Amino acid sequence: HFKIQANIVLTFGLYILLLITMLLFLDNPLPQYTRLSKATRTLANFTYYSHPLFQTFIVVFSKITKITVPNLAVFIFTISMTFGFGLLCYILKEKKKWKLVTLIVG
Repeated sequence: HFKIQANIVLTFGLYILLLITMLLFLDNPLPQYTRLSKATRTLANFTYYSHPLFQTFIVVFSKITKITVPNLAVFIFTISMTFGFGLLCYILKEKKKWKLVTLIVG
């Protein structure tokens, strides 16, 4: 049986995404895209600090329900939740609707 290891998910997910992002920013310098740079900075900060929370949530959920969750599912859940909540924080921060968001994401 062929089994995907955890580091394969990181290799294909993280490094390719990092390479694409780097090439995109080299082609399009950030001073021309101040709104994109603000959103990227907010999402990066939120992802850095919040991804362990979402991973812990999955571990606790799997222990409570006694369901084995594959690493790929944890990866996809973490990426989607950090992106969704990070984008929500950015939108709320830009509209100045929620003062706590400014404290969380800068």
